[in-house]
Amino acid sequence: VNMDKCIACLTCVRGCPYDVPLLERGTATVPVEQCQACGLCATECPAKAIEMTLHDDDEILGQIRNAVRRARVDGEPTIVGFACRYCAYNGQEPNVVKAKLPRNVRAIDVLCTGKVDSLYLLKAFELGADGVFVAGCLEDECHNIKGSTHAGQRVRYIQGLLDAVGVGSERLLMLNL
Repeated sequence: VNMDKCIACLTCVRGCPYDVPLLERGTATVPVEQCQACGLCATECPAKAIEMTLHDDDEILGQIRNAVRRARVDGEPTIVGFACRYCAYNGQEPNVVKAKLPRNVRAIDVLCTGKVDSLYLLKAFELGADGVFVAGCLEDECHNIKGSTHAGQRVRYIQGLLDAVGVGSERLLMLNL
């Protein structure tokens, strides 16, 4: 937690499914030894005061840039997907599954779909993706009890924005595998 950015709003405390964040001396703390790395606190923090060690915003945005660039295939729509590394591959090696995807589809692994920020979804479209999907988990198989729920809420919100600006909400899908 970046103490200079934390506004002590308690969003992280209320939103963590594992009750890890604490409020101490006017700022939030996240004890690393208890953190489950789902990323919900970082994604929900309105001040962006919580930074993830794994899969931080810069890393994910770089992956989105690369995915859009590599997915360009003449005449085919460019599709970018976000997939839970634990559930989306159903016990198979992610690289094996990704090798079977069409050339115009690129999947980006995330620790949890709950970490898929609205920024990531919008950035994919801004960079030229024709479609975006989030591959969430089945509730009874998810390692994070609220990940797909939070991702679904963000997808619905961004779908509303896409419709409002005339892009079309059908270009963004939430898939529960």
